[in-house]
Amino acid sequence: MTYVIKTIDELNPAGSIQSNYKKIKQNELNNLTNNKIYKLNSSWIFDENNAVVISPSKRFYLTQKEILFLKMLVKNESITTYQEMMDILWQGKDEVSLNAVRSFTKDIKKKLPPKILRNFQDVGYKLDL
Repeated sequence: MTYVIKTIDELNPAGSIQSNYKKIKQNELNNLTNNKIYKLNSSWIFDENNAVVISPSKRFYLTQKEILFLKMLVKNESITTYQEMMDILWQGKDEVSLNAVRSFTKDIKKKLPPKILRNFQDVGYKLDL
């Protein structure tokens, strides 16, 4: 639900309400049609809406965990730590080992452009965009 936090023009109250209503509806439409497509490099893209990484010659379909991980990397300009990965991707499960995290990243690297996923030893990962 969206609320209007604007005073109404006393001379034209119906016009103010209608104008605000149009702005709200336009924002809702923009949110629905907002394509979440991220450019990984000059020829690779990550299309979140369709759960795919597209290279010049192939499409790599992603799991939910891979989508979430890529979203974390794209939106986080700093390093995404191992702890953040465990907390978000595995929801803090105690039985997740560092080897499981490394295995996961090894698999997702196969779906990304070469040398784009940078490892910071004992810290985490970052995209080199």
